[in-house]
Amino acid sequence: MATTEFIAAIELGSSKITGVAGRKNSDGSMQVLAYAKEDSSSFIRKGIIYNLDKTAQSLTSIINKLEGDLKNSIAKVYVGIGGQSLRTVRNVVSRDLEEEAIISEELVNAIGDENVAIPEIHIKKNTDCHSHFFRNYHFLHIQAMFHF
Repeated sequence: MATTEFIAAIELGSSKITGVAGRKNSDGSMQVLAYAKEDSSSFIRKGIIYNLDKTAQSLTSIINKLEGDLKNSIAKVYVGIGGQSLRTVRNVVSRDLEEEAIISEELVNAIGDENVAIPEIHIKKNTDCHSHFFRNYHFLHIQAMFHF
C-alpha cells in the first residue's frame, strides 16, 4: 500500500475501541470513509487499561480493518482514551536524528525514561499514577506509534 494523506482517529473506551479513517478537508473537517470497532470490556475498565498487550493487538486490528476498507495505508493515527480514572499530561521529548538513523529499542527506552522524568506539575499530589503510556513519536517527517 502506498503512503497517502489518510488519517485515523481511534477512541479507547471501556466497552469498545472505535476507529474512523478518512481525509481532512480544506475547511478542517474530516470526510469519514471507513469505520471499525472491537470489544474492549475485558481489558479496559473505567478508563484504565488492564492488559496493554490486548489493547495494542486491538489497536493494530482496528488500523488493519480501516486500511482494508480504504484499500490504502493510513499516514497518521490519533488515539484518545478517556475515563473517570484517567488524567493526562502532555510532555514533549525531542531528539535530533540523522536522516538514516536507526530507531533502536535503546533509543525508544531512553526517550521514554526522559519522558517519565518530566515533573508532573499538573497532577494533584494525592493522585495515583498507575502507568505511563507513550502514544507516539515523530521522527523527522515520519510519525511512528509504539505500544508498551
